[in-house]
Amino acid sequence: MSYSPDSHTHQSLIMHMAEGGSSSDSWALFIDKYGPKLYFWSMQWCANHHDAEELVQETTLVVFRKIGVFRSRALGGFRAWLKEIAFHCWQKMLTSKKKFERPMHDPLLAHFKHSQMIDQMARTDLEALFDSIADQEILDLAMFKAKSKFREKTWRIFELIDLECKTVDQVVEQQNVSRGAVHTAVYKVRKLIREEIDNLGISMLSPTIPHDLTPAYDNA
Repeated sequence: MSYSPDSHTHQSLIMHMAEGGSSSDSWALFIDKYGPKLYFWSMQWCANHHDAEELVQETTLVVFRKIGVFRSRALGGFRAWLKEIAFHCWQKMLTSKKKFERPMHDPLLAHFKHSQMIDQMARTDLEALFDSIADQEILDLAMFKAKSKFREKTWRIFELIDLECKTVDQVVEQQNVSRGAVHTAVYKVRKLIREEIDNLGISMLSPTIPHDLTPAYDNA
């Protein structure tokens, strides 16, 4: 199954997951998309690697069992639903262990008992993680829409600077263009991506494309 960024919206993904069963390619997409993020969060709030893996597996199983009855199609609705499932599975794991074990990422938390404070810290961390997923989805879609409006070389210059973190001098040598051409290409692409984001009517929580569009990569 082939997906463009437009078909990565939750409506399309949820529909394919609900209708395709466990063999659906959309489940592989779901795991690729959310699995590493969930594991990263689990590693922060579980006591060991085994518990982190168990938490990701349990969250995925709950989604699999309940995806057929999920009804919300609003942008962000699926993320909010998944976030609550992950958080509930984490709380359930702690309850089953009958004690709060120190998360691996912060030894200071060893002095806290499992409490509302820990719950809130974990929830806030999870919300920040899902906010980053949402921002990346918006940026990916805006970039997909913008890419077709530029020549291949212009887009490649942008990729080298903003996505591959090459220096201007490296791009000048590799693409056989002037420094001014590099600045102009990156400026134009950034500007259009920002416009595409604005056209989507969705606010990014931590925009990746600079608002002022001022090149900050000149290593002269």
